[in-house]
Amino acid sequence: MYSENKPTPEFAKILLSYLPKRLNYLAWIRIISALGNTFDEARSLDILLSHFQDESKDEHLLKLRQKLQNMTFGTLVYMAKEYGYNSENQTYSNKHMFIHTIKKKNLPKKETVSISGNPQILFRAKKSNPNEKERVYQLSVNEKVLNKNLNPKTLKKYQNYSVLTNEFENRFLILDELINSIGQGFAFCCSQLNENESGKRTRKNANFLCCDFFALDIDEGLTIEECLAMEQTKGALFIYTTPSHTEQNNRFRIVFPFPRMITDPRIYRGVAEHYINIYKADKQCSDPSRAFYGNINATIYNIQSGEILEFKEGVLYEEFPN
Repeated sequence: MYSENKPTPEFAKILLSYLPKRLNYLAWIRIISALGNTFDEARSLDILLSHFQDESKDEHLLKLRQKLQNMTFGTLVYMAKEYGYNSENQTYSNKHMFIHTIKKKNLPKKETVSISGNPQILFRAKKSNPNEKERVYQLSVNEKVLNKNLNPKTLKKYQNYSVLTNEFENRFLILDELINSIGQGFAFCCSQLNENESGKRTRKNANFLCCDFFALDIDEGLTIEECLAMEQTKGALFIYTTPSHTEQNNRFRIVFPFPRMITDPRIYRGVAEHYINIYKADKQCSDPSRAFYGNINATIYNIQSGEILEFKEGVLYEEFPN
């Protein structure tokens, strides 16, 4: 019997034995980082190479030296449990890692969300533990636009952009709700918007109210794997694939949080332009009122939790062929 409170090299090798020999990139990096933050470099490398193989010269050693700082030995235990490790009897079962189901639900309206905090950051109590809080992100969502400017009812493309311009509603969403909204295919704007005289929230810079995050559109020059390996990506919220994404031509968006609520659109533009230059992203993403499409068949990489979420026709699935 091995105690989860004693991270020994022997125990680490047993946990690794529950994992596939090949993992998705983000899971692999998390494993390397968990071991690198627990043991010295030589011992970590020995543990890794007891289960994985270098596919290029000193591959695991180089990744150890670029490890994520927020991974612990508990990360390895958690991942092994997802593949069937049981501390009581060490039984094995096949269970896909990092996938959980978020039930399709209506997004919360401003009037139904209880938020607290200072004017710079908003929080909401967790339903699972009211004593814990999670950050609330302010944005606007358009449920009348699906994927790339499609009408959700007819699945036909709109002939003009009036709906995409005038049908946004301000929302207060935690990270899981924001991810779920995108996976349902809804368009979003990173900013909340002021109402105009007609009661509409028209998507234009003059109506900018505030925002908590920004997004970049990457259509060429960078793969998702390369993006995940970049130092700046460690601070992102998530990455999601767009409707035009393919394995041969990776097209995706990366979403970053601001450290506080932004009320000056010039700050939004300045920060976005800085990251656009780093990622060689679409320059139009510096527009604070830019609309981003969702994707009902998105793969979403949650950088904060390490989960990789697969949406199919707007629903998150957890069953995958082994």
